[in-house]
Amino acid sequence: KIPTRLNIYTMTTKIRKGTCVCGEISFEVIGEPTSNYICHCSICRKFFSADYTHLISFSLDNFKITKGESSIKKFSTSAKVDRFFCTTCGTRIYEISGGLSSISPGVLDVPHAGEFKKVQYHEYYPSRIRDITDGAIKYKDLPKEKGGSGDTVGEACFQH
Repeated sequence: KIPTRLNIYTMTTKIRKGTCVCGEISFEVIGEPTSNYICHCSICRKFFSADYTHLISFSLDNFKITKGESSIKKFSTSAKVDRFFCTTCGTRIYEISGGLSSISPGVLDVPHAGEFKKVQYHEYYPSRIRDITDGAIKYKDLPKEKGGSGDTVGEACFQH
């Protein structure tokens, strides 16, 4: 299900807007993210065609498609994760997993994209392409709150 309703908030709540590359799809996220992290799993790397994926998560109620809902296609990469992208330009807009909607800060309009430079943690860090020495927590898989072991690893723990 594509989120289309927003919770009612006071006028002081921050609203961030974003779009796909071609402008066919627009969206809004309200409030502060529940998490700001990097995922190194092979599915994220392939889906985003990148060394890793930087994601920020929001409650489903705090994410709204404001334009172009008919141009969104869903692709389920696992039983737990649905990913949504623009059918015109291919931009990966968001994913839904564990009751949260996650976006890459890169799809946010300026000036919001630079707000999320410091990540809280890394998921599936032993699967990474390269070391990242940012001082953030590095999880072997997922944090316990997301159903993982909660086990952590060092920043330079390559496993081949």
